[in-house]
Amino acid sequence: MQADAFAGYNAIYESGDVREAACMAHARRKFHDLFVARRNEVNTEALRRIGELHAIEAAIRGKPPDERRRVRQEQARPLLDAFEIWLRSTLATVSQKGVPPKPSTTL
Repeated sequence: MQADAFAGYNAIYESGDVREAACMAHARRKFHDLFVARRNEVNTEALRRIGELHAIEAAIRGKPPDERRRVRQEQARPLLDAFEIWLRSTLATVSQKGVPPKPSTTL
């Protein structure tokens, strides 16, 4: 069973029976807000990467579930894995520059 990352659901994740499912639209919105407020190479790159994932979703919209899963595993999974590596590396770089990272649970 999965639920989205709404903070009100935090207690249901404690047992491990429910797994948090990240929503790329929510992540994109945060990066977009930062982009509008103060454009920089980090939020620009994040939006570019998220755009690639949205393009895959647009291409498979309306396709049968098994085909969407196959395409996501073949095309989106490598992009998501690379995005996670980039995000972690970027966070480490920003942290080293003296900007304290905002506490979070997982990517």
